[in-house]
Amino acid sequence: MGATDHIRSLSTVHHVGDLSGDRDRPHLSYEGTGLSVSHHPDVWRNLLLKTGPGTIAETATTYELTTNGATFYDAVPGGPPRESVLEWAFENGFVHQEPGFEVRWQEGDDRHTMQFRHRDRAEREAAVADRELHEVTLLTLGECGKRYWGRAFGQLPSEADPLVIRSLTPVWYAEARGFDGVW
Repeated sequence: MGATDHIRSLSTVHHVGDLSGDRDRPHLSYEGTGLSVSHHPDVWRNLLLKTGPGTIAETATTYELTTNGATFYDAVPGGPPRESVLEWAFENGFVHQEPGFEVRWQEGDDRHTMQFRHRDRAEREAAVADRELHEVTLLTLGECGKRYWGRAFGQLPSEADPLVIRSLTPVWYAEARGFDGVW
């Protein structure tokens, strides 16, 4: 681990999800085969419930994990990955950049985004409720990212959502650096 790594040493943490062997479900997650933990399982469970029926919220278990000396990469909560993590993901073939589109809208205090590789799909989504359409740079899977995706999910790498790819970069970084998971 480098001097710039953001490290948390925690003895008791919680995970909301599925830790059963092959992790056949969910077919998609923001942690892949990695482990994400926090001290706030109720917050995570509530976020999962917002995703609706037929999702991980219906099968998620709350685990309390206790271990001495476990180290977790301290990811940026609710924000984009640190630049050093993105640089690492680019340099190690996990991600590439490509032009794309983002649809943005506000519901109450919540700001929402969806990203698309193709303009026609983005325009259709933006037209749903007069939502904003923006040209952006998206992340797409590199060769290492494609191999990881194939092992971790029941979805083809070509169907990988750019926002999920972005959320996986700290997980890949943490696994490569020898962390026990992501905080």
